[in-house]
Parts: sequence; structure tokens; C-alpha cells
Amino acid sequence: MSDRRSFAPQLWLLSMNLIWGVSYSAVKYALDRGLQPFALMTARFWLACLFLMPLVAMRQRHALATSAVRGIITGIALLLGYVLQTYGMQQTTASMAGFLSGLITLLVALGGWLVFRERMLPSTAFGLLLGSLGLVLMCIGAKAEGAERLNTIAGILMQTGAAVSFACHILLMSRWSRPNEELAFCWWQLVTVAVGASIALPIAGGAPGAIELLVDPWIAASIVYLAVFALAIALVVQSRMQPRIKAQQVAVIFATQPLFGAIGGMGLLGDTLDAQEWLGGALITGGVLAAELLRRPSPSQ
Repeated sequence: MSDRRSFAPQLWLLSMNLIWGVSYSAVKYALDRGLQPFALMTARFWLACLFLMPLVAMRQRHALATSAVRGIITGIALLLGYVLQTYGMQQTTASMAGFLSGLITLLVALGGWLVFRERMLPSTAFGLLLGSLGLVLMCIGAKAEGAERLNTIAGILMQTGAAVSFACHILLMSRWSRPNEELAFCWWQLVTVAVGASIALPIAGGAPGAIELLVDPWIAASIVYLAVFALAIALVVQSRMQPRIKAQQVAVIFATQPLFGAIGGMGLLGDTLDAQEWLGGALITGGVLAAELLRRPSPSQ
């Protein structure tokens, strides 16, 4: 029984990566049906805020004031990431977006080296090289433009920019998250994105026909999935379980997210990838695995 319990954090985090991987298909479905990107973000994040608020009020209401500034600044990085990802999703398939999300882990290592002067291990440099080659392969095979707007260069670059923003978000969370403030800290991030999307919505031209789209059962189900499972619950699980897992295991578990994204896109939306795109995605995922599995443990480990 104790052995099974010891694997519970890994299984929980793996489940969250499955949810995040499938979320690319949910976003793509809503966008393809005509829902405006900022309308999707506004509905998704306000619903996540409302869902998480009772838990924050019951457990960490005391931390709302002390975590506000840190949460808002961290939320700005999250906002930029979701803007680029959501708009980029209009010009990429869900499978492509899932593979490109694999760059986040490598970019976190690169950001830690550039900004926080953390040591760059040879295995990490090798993983970054593989990931960069995978990104180049995907860009070479992409279209400059097209009527279907599938996997265009602009879409891939926006998804890559989103990965950079999400990496910055993770670095800020790792530096500013404090014990017994995790829920309040995450809630402020959700509020920041929700407010930002609400402000940008009319500037971007509003959301004509959004009400009719939001009451569509499948679109409504997609938004509930994205808000409740992929945001509110996922943030709580991640904040609770990730600190209990070794860093090497966390990186390997997160390397499964691109695979879940590709499988979700193909199974739910009928995405197709050619051999070059598969190779590029394999190089990105392989780069994440190589960065951790080839690393020599330190004496403290």
C-alpha cells in the first residue's frame, strides 16, 4: 500500500499533463467554430476565478493581500502566453501546438541560466540543441499562409513566443511562490488574465455572435473543461504535487504533454502531421528527455 501511495504525486501530475495536452483540442474546437480569441479567454478565466474563489476564501484568504503584487506581475507573463497561444492556435493544428509546448521546459532552463545565473549543464545544452533543430524542421515544413491557416510560419512563431512567456511565468512562480500562499498567488494570476482579456475584447473588435456560440453545448463543455480542469484544478494539483516530485521526474512527466496534445488533436479533431513535422516534434520531446536523463546527479542528490 505504501508503494502505491508513493507514486500518487507522479500519477496526479501525469493526469494534469494529459488534461493540458487535450486542452489544445478544446481551444482549437472553440476557435474553429468562430469564437473570438479574447472572448474565449475572458469566459475561460473568469469561470476559473469563480471556481477557485471559494477554496481561496476558505483556506488562504489571509494571503490575498500579501500575494497580490507578485500574483499580478506573474499573471502578466501568463496573459501574454495565452494571448500568443490562442491567436497562434488559429494558424496551427492542436497537434502542432502540443509539440511546440515541449519547448517550455527547455526554455525554463535557458532562462534560469540567463537571468538567474543558474548552471547550464551539458545535457541541458544538448537538449536545447535538439529542441531548436525540431523547431527549425517544423518551420521549414510550414506554409507562409493558406486558406486553411494550418501550421503557418506565423502560427508556429506565435506558439513559440507563447512557450517563452510560459517559461517566464514558471520562473517567476518558482521564485515568488510561498508556502501557504499558493492558492491566493494562483488566483491573482487568473484574475490578471481575466481582466486583461476583458479589456482587450472590445479593442479587438468585440465578439459578435459570442452569446449564441457560448450556449452551444459543445463549446460550453469545452470552456468548462478549459476553465475548471485545465486551469483551476490543474493549478491546485500542480502547486500541491510538483514540490513532492524530484526535478528529473517532473521534467520527464512534462515531456508527455506534447504527446498527449498530438494524440488529442488526431483523435478528436482529425489532425494530420507529415513525416517532417513528426520528426520535429520528436526532436523537441527528445530534447526535454535528454536534458534530464543524461544529467549526472549532484552529490546532494
